Amino acid sequence: IVQLHQVSSVTLQDLPGCSLSTLGQCWSLRYVTVTRCGLICLDGLSQCRHLLYVNAEHNLLEYVDLRDLGSLQVARLAHNNLGSVHGLDGCINLRWLDLSHNSITRVGSGLSPLRRLHTLDMSHNQLVSSQGLEVAVTCQRLLLDHNYLQAVEGLDKMCLLSELSVAGNNLLKVPDLKNQVLLQFLNVNENSIKSLTGLSSAWLPLLHTIACEK
Repeated sequence: IVQLHQVSSVTLQDLPGCSLSTLGQCWSLRYVTVTRCGLICLDGLSQCRHLLYVNAEHNLLEYVDLRDLGSLQVARLAHNNLGSVHGLDGCINLRWLDLSHNSITRVGSGLSPLRRLHTLDMSHNQLVSSQGLEVAVTCQRLLLDHNYLQAVEGLDKMCLLSELSVAGNNLLKVPDLKNQVLLQFLNVNENSIKSLTGLSSAWLPLLHTIACEK
């Protein structure tokens, strides 16, 4: 008989009304997938100190509590009802955060604890401001497609960016990329940008792809 504290992987799919209350007893848990289960809250995992991967996509999440999960590396929270970036305090090793297809309007201070973030996907939200991104200084892939941004600010300290995608926003000009010398891919499709002259003041020796179509 397998004891709960021996379980390392849990997958729950298409189970409306399921509860995560017993997962807190799975102390060896490393991988959790809970999709299409109608979850409103993602919590109860505080004792799962070895957790590396969480996939809670395609639920009804409004609240997330992944605090102090210092081993967590991947959090996939796309296709939910989240209105803000929260519940990530202490996730110092999180490298991949997918918050796409939610209802987030502002970044706020929710990214501050993420000291090793590599990929941030906040596409298909309702962002009206990029303020708060500046703390994600380790980010290399930033996806902000299909929001309501009129400008992308806070990139000054994000010197490691290799991919920036801001398609489908309300941008009038190309973002200021003066500190993005490692940038390889830039997508500004479906905006109101009439000229790419703003790029002339930036040194982008590795840039190989610019997508700019209306």
